[in-house]
Amino acid sequence: MSEKYNLLKKHLFLFMLACVFQNVLDIFLFFRKTPYNLPYVIDISHYFFHAIFYSWYGLALISLPFLLFSIFFEKNRKGILLISLHVFFLFISLFLSQVDHELLRFMGFHLSLDFLATYGKSSGIPAAIWDILREDNGGRYSSLILGFLPFLFLLTAFFIKNRNFSLKMRFRLKVFFLFVLAVVVLILPFIFRLDCFGGKNRQAKVAPPIILLKTDISSLMISETDFSSIETDINVVRKLWKTGDSNDLWKFTEKKPLEKEYVGEKTETNTVKPNFIIISFETFRAWNIPLFNQSAETNPTPFLSSLAVSENGGYWKRFISNGQPTIYTFMALHTGLPPHSSKTVAKAFTSNSIDSYASILCRYGYYAAFFGASDPDWDNQRLWLNKWYDYVYYKPENNEQDRLVLRDMAEHLKKKGEEKTPFVYTTFMISNHLPFDSREPELDLYHDDKLSHKIYNTMHYDDDAFKEFFNSIKNESWFKNTVFIITGDHGYDLGERGVSEGHTNVRHETNWVPLIIYSALFDKKNGVHTEPASHMDIIPTIMEMAGIYENNSFLGHSLFNKENRFSFNIKLNNIGYENEKYSLFIPEGGKIHVYDASDLMQKDDLKEYDKSAVGKMIKSAESISRTIDYIYEKNLM
Repeated sequence: MSEKYNLLKKHLFLFMLACVFQNVLDIFLFFRKTPYNLPYVIDISHYFFHAIFYSWYGLALISLPFLLFSIFFEKNRKGILLISLHVFFLFISLFLSQVDHELLRFMGFHLSLDFLATYGKSSGIPAAIWDILREDNGGRYSSLILGFLPFLFLLTAFFIKNRNFSLKMRFRLKVFFLFVLAVVVLILPFIFRLDCFGGKNRQAKVAPPIILLKTDISSLMISETDFSSIETDINVVRKLWKTGDSNDLWKFTEKKPLEKEYVGEKTETNTVKPNFIIISFETFRAWNIPLFNQSAETNPTPFLSSLAVSENGGYWKRFISNGQPTIYTFMALHTGLPPHSSKTVAKAFTSNSIDSYASILCRYGYYAAFFGASDPDWDNQRLWLNKWYDYVYYKPENNEQDRLVLRDMAEHLKKKGEEKTPFVYTTFMISNHLPFDSREPELDLYHDDKLSHKIYNTMHYDDDAFKEFFNSIKNESWFKNTVFIITGDHGYDLGERGVSEGHTNVRHETNWVPLIIYSALFDKKNGVHTEPASHMDIIPTIMEMAGIYENNSFLGHSLFNKENRFSFNIKLNNIGYENEKYSLFIPEGGKIHVYDASDLMQKDDLKEYDKSAVGKMIKSAESISRTIDYIYEKNLM
């Protein structure tokens, strides 16, 4: 019994030693600046303790089999072999963890099989890498120095392997102590998946190497997308897009599937470049705004609605998000490309080269700033923000209060406006998020706990916060030269059809959002628009307003082009697709729902419709999905 106990004890010591070394690596990750002199995450408290616990869990996954096997072997050759293997696997985990940490610091993404396949073929280390390591703002060559810690663990572990350690307590207490430690640290997490891991996005940020490896291997087991018909799909999408290019101003190149070059006459629309302010409100459903849905119970957005119908305003009644939740819209709105059918683009394709309206405008002399009301590290926004924007704002102390964010944005705008440089500001709000808890009760329109009522309260709060922001800048010299683009990131299924189907229900309760454009500069947008449109149409609209005609792969069209339009929404292979005549809900493997375009609440499934036209719509939607997947997976933006 004592031999088995000593063997078990050594395995536990090795596990705890590895936890100490791993947590030292975690401390250096979170409390050291990135090579670019930025914090690794803005709100450390949001991630650090979850990372610590998740690290223990990852090491526990490695250690538990050795602990269990040690029960069946005395301290003989098999027992010694188990100890040696345990040390080896813990060392590999620590080493990969340090490599993963440095990838996160330098490039913003985790170590993966895809990364190894892409960069593992390189021979030697480029001189530029040595320069970056030397100039690392987190410490000169600190990445390499920390790389010795796993080897220090290896030396320490072999010292433990060849020594006997005793705890000065009775044998039964020793056994009880070890049993409790094993249950608390090793077994409970397997059973309950404790909240200490955090939610899905937090877990993705702090995942240890063994979890990353497991996820990668699992993804390999999934059959690859069938791209055997991709040339046909690309031609379908090109033809669909050209149908909407009513003036035949663009021509597809042969370089990339959707790349287009401008062949029309390039004319400057303004001698002074327009400024842009893009506002995305969290979970802003057109469903709840009378301007878009006449059956809405009350008007939570009187100020925004007044801008929409004013002399300088215009609004789109059939505007949808291209995906949900927020990170899907964040990417689609910025890039003009809808989401991948099953993967989160912001996380799965971090090495892809993807432009945004902010990065393009910067190339033409604009200043770009992003104001986030929620943590941009949460869903990997900040990787892209740092690529696209000159300035990224987020204050944890604002406690996700949109009014405070808009106040800081107004002050920043006033100072930047004095420099006479054209600018683009983007902000994604957060206060109108489930469970729609009131931010300022004095503004509440309802006083009960029904979600269908509470959402009116938080939308009203955001409307009032935006009114304050708008009025605080309307007398600035640059205001008349500024275009406001105001939308919602996505909707939310609150069970309007009986039971909430979540984000995979890509009907209008989930993807129908407002779009309002306000500016004294352009008259094309004024009034109400009933043609279908979506977030992927924002970037070509901005480019047209700014007079920029770069080659691009946008799937959307300028909102000023009203003919032959379509919109596309996808979430986990469930598709929403619309044209000027019909709107479709195409659930994966389920019954297709066909609605008349005028049925904005998608209440009545049509029994009689043009089956040939709907068949073409279904084919177009499926071709779009496969083409977009192909573009992302082959990095052909």
